[in-house]
Parts: sequence; C-alpha cells; structure tokens
Amino acid sequence: MKKIITLFWQICLFRAGPEQVPTASVFTALAVAVYLITSITATFFFEPALGGNILKAALAVLVGSAVQISIFAMLLLFKGVMSRFVATLVALLGTDILLTVMAMVILGLISFLGGQATLGELAIQSTRIFLITLVIWNLAVTGFILHRATNTGLFLGNAIAVGSAITAQMIVVAIFLPNLPQ
Repeated sequence: MKKIITLFWQICLFRAGPEQVPTASVFTALAVAVYLITSITATFFFEPALGGNILKAALAVLVGSAVQISIFAMLLLFKGVMSRFVATLVALLGTDILLTVMAMVILGLISFLGGQATLGELAIQSTRIFLITLVIWNLAVTGFILHRATNTGLFLGNAIAVGSAITAQMIVVAIFLPNLPQ
C-alpha cells in the first residue's frame, strides 16, 4: 500500500507518469471505489449548495467524473493510444484521491476556524489560498498525466485538463444546481 501511495505522490510531484501505474483489474476496481468514496464524501460535506443530500452528491460526482473520463477517452482514442486508458484512469483517480484528502483536511480546518474570528482570520485566509493552490495543482497533475499518456505537449495536456474540468463543472451545475444565480 505504501508503494502505491508513494507512486501516486511521485506523479503529483511530476516525477513519475501513468505508465508506471499498475493496471490489474482488481487494483483498478479498488482505485475507482476509493475515488468514489472520497469524492462523494468531500462533495457531501463541503458543497453546501447540494443541501446535504447524499444522493445528489453521489450523482454529481458520477456525472462530473463521467464527463471528464469521456473527454480523456476521446483524447486517447484520437491520439491512437487507447491501450493506455486504464493506466491513465488509475493515475488520474489515484492522484485525485490524494489531493482530495488534502483538500478535505483544509476545508475541515476552514470550518473549524470559521467560528473563531479573532483567532482564525489569518488562518482562514491562508487555508483558502492553499486550497486554491491545491486546485491549480490538481489541474496541473491532470495535465501532466494527459501529456505523458498521449505523447502531447505539456501545454496541451494542461489545456485539456482545464477545459474538461470547466465542462464537467458546467454540466454538474446545470443538472444539480439550476437555481444558482448566474
């Protein structure tokens, strides 16, 4: 287990690529399950617009993930490297799990400090900046994985990562949060 977490961490640090990720079906299923648990948990607890509805949180994660995975699969298919799909998927899921757990810790800290305005203002602002940095880092890691998996430039990998994240977010908001002010 430590080797796998270390591998995903090395990918997050841009020192390893998706080609080094195990692709056994049991491992892939485990990565999908852990990804869904962490993502649904994070969405349930830290997305107030969903009103604490676990079903909406689960469906939002499933829809957003399906949109992004479809975009990535089309990219791999277009580049003629569809054989790398499982390794790419597992690398994306594994790194997202690590970064989501880090984000949950930060969001939990923000929630905890939110009630202590005098003590926590600087800490809250610092953790928000760190959270934004974490989102940018997650997009950069996704772009790096796509770059390595598709033999494209790093800029293109990052552009596709950002574009797919925006597309997925727009679709999830349109389906699950249609009454949000525009």
